[in-house]
Amino acid sequence: MRYLGFILLMALFFVACNKDETEIVKNNTAPIDSTINITIVETYINRSYISLLGRKPDSAEFSNAFQTLKQNNTSVAQRNLFIQSIFTKTDYNKQLFDINHIDLLNQVDTNEFEDKIMLFNFLLTDSTYAPFWSVFTLELNRIFNLQNAIAKLQQNQISIQQLHMVMVDNYFYDQINMGALNFVTSLYQHFLRRYPTVQELDAGIDMVNDKPATVFQQNGSNKNDFIFIFFNATDYYEGQVRDLYLRYLFREPTTAEMVTLTNQYKSQKNYKNIQQYILTSDEYLGK
Repeated sequence: MRYLGFILLMALFFVACNKDETEIVKNNTAPIDSTINITIVETYINRSYISLLGRKPDSAEFSNAFQTLKQNNTSVAQRNLFIQSIFTKTDYNKQLFDINHIDLLNQVDTNEFEDKIMLFNFLLTDSTYAPFWSVFTLELNRIFNLQNAIAKLQQNQISIQQLHMVMVDNYFYDQINMGALNFVTSLYQHFLRRYPTVQELDAGIDMVNDKPATVFQQNGSNKNDFIFIFFNATDYYEGQVRDLYLRYLFREPTTAEMVTLTNQYKSQKNYKNIQQYILTSDEYLGK
């Protein structure tokens, strides 16, 4: 009987072992999927380079960025260092100029700058055009300012705000947006992403046409006044925040984001800080 009992006990043991059961271990979690993490980091590096430089990183740039970010678990602090390293590259300011060159001047060939300089200099030697010499001199100075803006931006001597002011105050922008009505409308569309109200349009046209007017609660009486007032208005800074959110995150900023970043940009005048805030966010990372 003892022998029979032993056989039955062993049979039950083997049957139990053959059951398809899952053993649950408390406080146990699955390992992190390293493939997903690697993909996120790789995409983040490539996307950041394209956003700021208009190109992908070369092999050395990618390798350095990848190792640094992975070793530090892609922390916000490390993301900040990574984005700041991209800002130091010469391609950054070139890309910044190229974006605005396309948006504001229809990517007019820079050779045309020299062509117009030669033309105006020639006209200044012809006494037939003496009544217009002051106009030709003004146009020359505005083209020189545009040319110099390229070099100054590369040397970090002017801000993006100052670049915008130069790029809308020159012969080429005037040819694209001829007349006070088109000029005022183009600034609102380009920088505020909206049309001016009837009151704003009328006041802007008057000011551009050398008549006293009030724009953004500021008084002015000529085109230079209008440009200065426009690019120092809170609406301009809001427009830049909106532009960066739409460009990098493909959405409008929330009210809180808009208020915080607009106030920061207006007080600090630091365009890179706004870019960095967005490009180091978990949302941009894709976390």
